[in-house]
Amino acid sequence: DKDMKKFILDVIDGKEKPEPKDFTLGDMSEIRTIRFEFKRLLCEDEYYLDVIIRDISDVIRKETRLRRTESLASMTTMAAGIAHDIKNPLAAMKIHVQLMQNAIMKKGSIDAESAEKYLTVIEEEIEHLNSIAVDFLYAVKPMNTELRLNSINAIIEELVLCHRGVAVNIQHSRCRHTVQQVLHKSCRDFILTAV
Repeated sequence: DKDMKKFILDVIDGKEKPEPKDFTLGDMSEIRTIRFEFKRLLCEDEYYLDVIIRDISDVIRKETRLRRTESLASMTTMAAGIAHDIKNPLAAMKIHVQLMQNAIMKKGSIDAESAEKYLTVIEEEIEHLNSIAVDFLYAVKPMNTELRLNSINAIIEELVLCHRGVAVNIQHSRCRHTVQQVLHKSCRDFILTAV
């Protein structure tokens, strides 16, 4: 492959960094992923570049299968939660419709005040169902993610600046120390979650 050959020659010539790089080969019937890795070897006061070429196609396929399985499990859990959330308002609506029907069957009609009471509950449950649908659509909407290189120091400074007003308003030094510990833990947890 021309791209692989160019990459290796560029690494040897120093135009490319000797960092791992993957290349995809093949046609639609079979796609293979080849990874190039490099190690510098010192032998009799001279450095050599050891090129390691591995076919990682099976690893990539397994990782893809695992991600799909995790995604399916997540969707199943979400669907069960949504079904539960939808069932509750529907049950409340059904009960209030039945109460209206019972009132009409007993008296032959229903007064405006009672009807308003039942219809208000039904309307609230319809709004609840609508909010569930809106939340669901927002959750499954593809996000426009833009990855960019940024300084973690700047992000942490911004977090600290946002919370600095809280620390400044605290007069007792022991409380200030506690707030600093909480901020430190929050920042650490944020970083660990982001990584």
